[in-house]
Amino acid sequence: MTTITLQLSVELEQKLRESIARRDAQSLPRLFANAFAPTVEALLEKTHPQFGFAGMSR
Repeated sequence: MTTITLQLSVELEQKLRESIARRDAQSLPRLFANAFAPTVEALLEKTHPQFGFAGMSR
């Protein structure tokens, strides 16, 4: 099993917490996608550098 730790900006973490507290089902998927994108990008770049994933989420 692999554990992935996300490093969130203070702003993104606050937005996630607020959306969860409001049970805002519409904004949560977008916020989670924004949270995961840099981590997924880094993992793809590390495992498949030939495809040039660096900088895609920006």
